[in-house]
Amino acid sequence: MQEKGSLNRVYFVLVEPKGDGNIGSVCRVLKNMGFSNLILVNPVPFLTIDGYRMAAGAKDFLDKVLIRDTLDEALSDFNFVVCTTGKKGKAKRPVFTPQEVAEMVTSLDSGARVAIVFGREDRGLENWELRLGYILSTIPTSPENPSLNLSHAVLVYAYELFKAFTGGKLKSLGKPATFREMEGFYGHLKSLLERVGYFDPQNPERMMDVLRRIFGRAFLDSREVRILRGIIRKVENAIGTAGGGDDTGKAQAKSP
Repeated sequence: MQEKGSLNRVYFVLVEPKGDGNIGSVCRVLKNMGFSNLILVNPVPFLTIDGYRMAAGAKDFLDKVLIRDTLDEALSDFNFVVCTTGKKGKAKRPVFTPQEVAEMVTSLDSGARVAIVFGREDRGLENWELRLGYILSTIPTSPENPSLNLSHAVLVYAYELFKAFTGGKLKSLGKPATFREMEGFYGHLKSLLERVGYFDPQNPERMMDVLRRIFGRAFLDSREVRILRGIIRKVENAIGTAGGGDDTGKAQAKSP
């Protein structure tokens, strides 16, 4: 069995959860599977009678959840971000199962911090939020009744990750660049491509989505991101439009 530290580098992130009971239930299932990290983005009040009741034996877990105002802030220092979605038909990029996600996560360097992101109970993650994921994932369900309770969905991922981490020797694919570093790179690349007129002005994000898929599959590390940004700067200097992109972790490009 892998040491507890393997599970501790995985964080579950709930975006704007609307039910205090759901939050308590999520705490319970995460504790069942040996996890200890939960981040809530702009949640409803959850330290309530219903929240504690649904947390059952995980009341201590409920008391130590982390709160963040925005998803960008929540993901800033993670090396691998998985965004979950039930919008299977609308996704224009590969969508992986929880088991496949678990295999990827356990193949990362032991120091890589991982975020598994879940959307709102009623409508999930917005399209712009899904773009922030290094990969997308969905739980295969019956088409007649595809909707899952939030805590049930979290349990599926927690179980697959627990099983993968405790199932034997793990190989390492390295430590990917952080979310902040990748968003800085994407902002820098977008700034350059806008300057040279590469994008369709009616839909610039369409090509950026394709580029995110390409670079997301590469599992770039910090050094590789710096090399690519160095290339972009050389191109900017050559055409006389040095920009520098955004080093703050936001997706939008800014001047230095």
